[in-house]
Amino acid sequence: MNPETQKTVLICEDEPIVQRAMSDVVEFLCKHPVMQASSATEALEIIRADNGKVIGILLSDNDCPGPNEGVDLIEVVRQERPDIYCILMTGRNIPEGHQGHEAFTKPARTPRIAEAMNHGETYTHIA
Repeated sequence: MNPETQKTVLICEDEPIVQRAMSDVVEFLCKHPVMQASSATEALEIIRADNGKVIGILLSDNDCPGPNEGVDLIEVVRQERPDIYCILMTGRNIPEGHQGHEAFTKPARTPRIAEAMNHGETYTHIA
């Protein structure tokens, strides 16, 4: 992976232990820079402040605290920043009709997470 074109992954997860574990997998095994948010509101603030500079992949838990769940967050991000590859993760069933590019259930095995990161790395939005 070319560090100059590598996409930063924003991980939105409210459980600190899960957030740290996901961050470690993405950063150390998948070799992506990581940013973290503990709510959908915080994630959206980070994405809006980023203004298309570094965040290229959103990995969001579906059960985030606040007015927006992961599904809602992804829907907003897909409208405002279609260049961001959105991945939904959930400890329950994957919601029907979610707007993410892909989804997986937790706990996810490392190869599944790596596969999702590879898909996000090669994603290019065509307007």
